[in-house]
Amino acid sequence: MKKSILSILTLLAILTSIYSCQSDDDVEGTFPPPTEETADIEAIIERLTGGSTKTWKIEEGFVVLNDGGNAGFVDEYNVQDDEFRFTLDNGNVSLVWKKGFGMNINVDTFEEFFSDKNEASVTYQVTIDPDTGVLSLNQSGITLQLAENVDVGTINLIQTDGQTDLSISLSPKTAADYIQVANTLSSPQELFSFNTGIARVGFKVSQSQNSLYLTNRNDLVQSQQLAFKYNLGNNTLTSIDFLLPDFATKNIEFIEGNVLSLGGARFQTLDYELTGVQSFIEIDPFTTLIFNGTASLDDTVYSFGNSSSSDLISTWNTGDASMQALATIGAPSDIAFMDGEIIDQILYIFGGWDSDFPGSNTLYTYDINTGDQNQIQLPVVIQQAFTSTVENLIYVLGVEPFSTAQNRVFGAYNTLDGSFQEINTDSLDAILANKIIEQFQVTGDKAYFVISENLGAPNGFTNRVYEATLN
Repeated sequence: MKKSILSILTLLAILTSIYSCQSDDDVEGTFPPPTEETADIEAIIERLTGGSTKTWKIEEGFVVLNDGGNAGFVDEYNVQDDEFRFTLDNGNVSLVWKKGFGMNINVDTFEEFFSDKNEASVTYQVTIDPDTGVLSLNQSGITLQLAENVDVGTINLIQTDGQTDLSISLSPKTAADYIQVANTLSSPQELFSFNTGIARVGFKVSQSQNSLYLTNRNDLVQSQQLAFKYNLGNNTLTSIDFLLPDFATKNIEFIEGNVLSLGGARFQTLDYELTGVQSFIEIDPFTTLIFNGTASLDDTVYSFGNSSSSDLISTWNTGDASMQALATIGAPSDIAFMDGEIIDQILYIFGGWDSDFPGSNTLYTYDINTGDQNQIQLPVVIQQAFTSTVENLIYVLGVEPFSTAQNRVFGAYNTLDGSFQEINTDSLDAILANKIIEQFQVTGDKAYFVISENLGAPNGFTNRVYEATLN
């Protein structure tokens, strides 16, 4: 439980007094027309929803820490994805809180507030106190209040658990608030390198740690697995190795403050600091993952594009060592090298390749809530796919597997309007001579690439990690 009530932002000083949460007999459903004795319900609904649907963003916020202190947050990666969509339907108001990276409210330090966990959106029914105009969200411990005399229309959201845990100021979100796709990639700079007997790697950027994480199988030492953490803040490299026979396929997902190395027949869980392996998990040997893609939502990993069952989406819960079949999609069943991301409960799957199937221009979508599927035709053909998400954009890299040919596709798919825009990568030509792109990630305006030699040497392959700028 929290130790003190949160200090209200200066911006919110104009708010009227904070009212108590509504009682059990508050009006639900169609709201009554305003009278001299009640709040102007119709005006409140109009400001919330714009008459149909209106989207709001986080303008400012505070979180109360367990030690009684509080800290403000704004413009942080784990709130930039959040949207609050109020909708009016047959007199009823609902709110969808679209979440991206999670917020850890019940924590001791501000650093622990940030999370790499991709959280599912939550839908609430909204009730309005007819006397005070205070809005409450059903069964959530959350109240909202519209500020008065504010031209842009501000909402104060207070999430309570006995005492105030989280206070957020919301303002309307406009088209200018959404991230725009860059035109070019420039100025690649090498960050670090490592030698290994096999080029395949798992690669992902941790926003909460401001670090790159990489895992792979090191064939220079039999059965040795490697993991690296590169801190982008102080440019330090940490590594760990351990012995475990497994296949070379690796993917990384972050769940509950852990680094999950996924692929092959055995999954490993490591802590953020790479001080040791927290657990080894052996999956069903009949569902071994080879050249597959992964994405995660809450505490569930979604796997797809496995070389022997590429038309199958499977799930793996962090509390369960078994893979479960979820759905089949319209892709061929014997290709590999797909990848994808989950945004707002929609799984987007790109790419696919084998010697008889030289790539795909089909984007497969799967709605995790409803099971609905769709196939979208892209303007480009993607072979081996790598993906990374920033807000509403999915960055996609497509390359020809096992080849140093310079034919590659790099661009961004906008999940808001279904458009795909290519990004110029000519700046990579000089560093890619006789080399292969093995992975990439994007955060903010930076893209990170793992590039491997085409041919090994006595000391194995040299893998190099580069940073480039999106502009």
